[in-house]
Amino acid sequence: MQRLLALLFVFSLAGKCGAAPEDVILLGHFSNQKVTHDADPHFISGYSVSLYRIDQNFFGDIGVAVGSAEPAGGQLYDIEFDPVSKKLSFKAKYSGGREFPKGLGPDGRNSRVLLTFTGKLSRKSLAGTVVLQDGYSLEKAGAKSYEVMKREKDDYKPRSLVEWGEYRNDVVDW
Repeated sequence: MQRLLALLFVFSLAGKCGAAPEDVILLGHFSNQKVTHDADPHFISGYSVSLYRIDQNFFGDIGVAVGSAEPAGGQLYDIEFDPVSKKLSFKAKYSGGREFPKGLGPDGRNSRVLLTFTGKLSRKSLAGTVVLQDGYSLEKAGAKSYEVMKREKDDYKPRSLVEWGEYRNDVVDW
């Protein structure tokens, strides 16, 4: 009988710990993307960033306009945020479609892009330097631009990290 009570006690504690919901905090959705306004709209420039936090763990994703009907997507990683200075940095890998470099043949290959962001997060915007490097030639310097993404009024946030991972279909495998 004591063993049964002890097991019930252990399971009740485990159930409470395991059932505690993750508190996802929305840090913001930011965008400076431009879209054509014709019958077949395309994302022609800019970025869209969604940023979340659970405790001190940051996660999020980025959409990059590459001229297609849907932005190329990537998952943020190596996210660092200083709450005092509001400095934010992250990286993301994505593919902007097929590329056909000389000597590769008619089938080409998927492009690989490493995006690095360093800047500041404020109540109204996410602003900083974006560096885009060719994922096949990371030893070469990338193209730099200064970007200001305005906060959007979207208040969507996933209920958990698991839910966020389930809707992602742009996981890059390089």
